[in-house]
Amino acid sequence: VLGRGVVAISSYLELVLASFLAVGAVSALSIAQVLYILPISLFALAISAAELPELSRAGGHAVADRLVPALSRMLFFVVAALVVYLCGGRLVVGMLFQRGAFGPEDTTLVWAILAAYCFGLLAVCVSRLLQNTLFALGDTKGPAVIVLVRSVVGAAVTVVLMFQLDNIVVTATAISGWDALPAAIAPLPDAIREDDTLPLRMGA
Repeated sequence: VLGRGVVAISSYLELVLASFLAVGAVSALSIAQVLYILPISLFALAISAAELPELSRAGGHAVADRLVPALSRMLFFVVAALVVYLCGGRLVVGMLFQRGAFGPEDTTLVWAILAAYCFGLLAVCVSRLLQNTLFALGDTKGPAVIVLVRSVVGAAVTVVLMFQLDNIVVTATAISGWDALPAAIAPLPDAIREDDTLPLRMGA
């Protein structure tokens, strides 16, 4: 259950953390999440659910013969959605939401959030199919452990960066205020290398 609910868990944590930021952060994040979850629901979940019975029947080495074509089909649609979000996301958000009190600045803000989500969209979609693959092979604990680690690490990185990103100014035509971000991120590599509690490979 934990492994299957990674998207819902992450979305909830992000909304909780966003409530500590500027007014409107939760609303903008909620709208961006709707568009972010759309390709996951349409393509990743649909293909994963359709492949689960076949993966369960295949078993062993035959699983790879089912997995590769399924991944190819999924990536075809997800990559297309990714390109649309990155290149035409402002237009998509504007057509769907820009009316009334939702102005051009809000459109740009939601598009920026959606573009940030796109960096993890492929990984999340592929993970849905890989979870079903592991389930078909009898491994139900592995995905849950990975989800737990991913959620903790994601929340920690979010806490570090969110207040720095909160200083960025978004207007209808531009996004400014990135100058302070490199200074905030610069100490992180040294902190990781000097942390004795982390595995050696992370501090290499």
